[in-house]
Amino acid sequence: MNIQTRTHPVFGVEVSQDGRIYRNGKELHQNIGHYGYRRVFAVSGRTTYVHRLVAECWCDGQEEGLVVNHKDGDVSNNAADNLEWVTLAQNSRHGHLSRYKTVPEHAKVSATRKKHSFVMQIEEDEWMSFVLAARRRGFTTTAAWARSLLKADADAAT
Repeated sequence: MNIQTRTHPVFGVEVSQDGRIYRNGKELHQNIGHYGYRRVFAVSGRTTYVHRLVAECWCDGQEEGLVVNHKDGDVSNNAADNLEWVTLAQNSRHGHLSRYKTVPEHAKVSATRKKHSFVMQIEEDEWMSFVLAARRRGFTTTAAWARSLLKADADAAT
C-alpha cells in the first residue's frame, strides 16, 4: 500500500492527508498535548502540532495571520479534509460553538448589552448577568454565550 505524502517545506518531514507524519520512511510517534491536540517532535526536539503540518502541506488558503480550524470540532481528527485556514476570531467562535453545547434547549437565551455589561434574557421579563444566569441554570458562562451566538445567527438568517 502506497500512502501519498507531501514534504513539509520547513521541517522536511513527510505528511499524509490523514495526519500521519513520517521521517526517513518511519512514522513518527504522536503525543497528545494541551487540550487534546496531537503533536510530534519534527526537528531537533522542537514540538510541532500535527494539524498545523497537515494544513501547511495539504490545505489551500494559508495566509499570514490565519490559524488552522478543525471543522468537526474534534482536535484529534487531523485529516486534511477536516482542516481549514480561518482568522483567530472565526476559530475562537467555532471552538465555542462546537465545544460548549451544554445549555439546555429549553433555556431561552438572548444576549444584549445593558449598562456596559452583557446580560441575557432567561424568561419573558427576567434579565440577569451571564454569570448569575449560568449559576442559576447550571451551565457554564461560555455555554451561555455560545448559545446566544447560535440564536443571533438563527435570527439573522430569518
